Amino acid sequence: MLSLLLLACICQAGLILLLCRRRWRDLFLENLALRHQLGVLKRSVKRPKVKTSDRLFWMLLSRLWKNWRNALAIFQPSTIARWHRLGFRIFWRWKSRKKTGRPIADLELRQLIRQISRENPLKKAGQIRDIIKSLGYEPPDLKTIRKYMVKPFDPNRRSSTWQSFLKNHIDCSWAVDFFTVPTLTFKILYVFVVFDHG
Repeated sequence: MLSLLLLACICQAGLILLLCRRRWRDLFLENLALRHQLGVLKRSVKRPKVKTSDRLFWMLLSRLWKNWRNALAIFQPSTIARWHRLGFRIFWRWKSRKKTGRPIADLELRQLIRQISRENPLKKAGQIRDIIKSLGYEPPDLKTIRKYMVKPFDPNRRSSTWQSFLKNHIDCSWAVDFFTVPTLTFKILYVFVVFDHG
């Protein structure tokens, strides 16, 4: 009984090996036929037309198969690498497309912010926001309110001049200088001078 079971297993293993051998033989012959056709195609067609699906196939195959370069017949490895870079660029352009960001305030709300800030020049952005909320509107962000507030113009206010700055800070300012002086014996003296203006 055991010998019959062993004989059956050996027969099945032999049959599997024969089928595998036939499959490998068929695969080898099919591969040879396809390579010959590719050789003919490469000789006769100067530049084959490639679709996006073909590019995606080769990009994916180059990621999954280590020896993909050996199977190339009508493309160069640099072409596949260029397609990779192009695909990467397209992906990141799509990924970093225009961000939504802070929504632009409605024209009516912008005009309301300008009107409130014009009529109440001492009001801060937070106070304007509270007024907008009390009027029944959905108040925007404080930065948005500051952006659309009217800046008061005061013609009498001038920035201080350099002379007034020096007068105000003369007692606490210092002057420093560093220079060289050649002597009669052609030696160089290094001079460092510090002045206290006060």
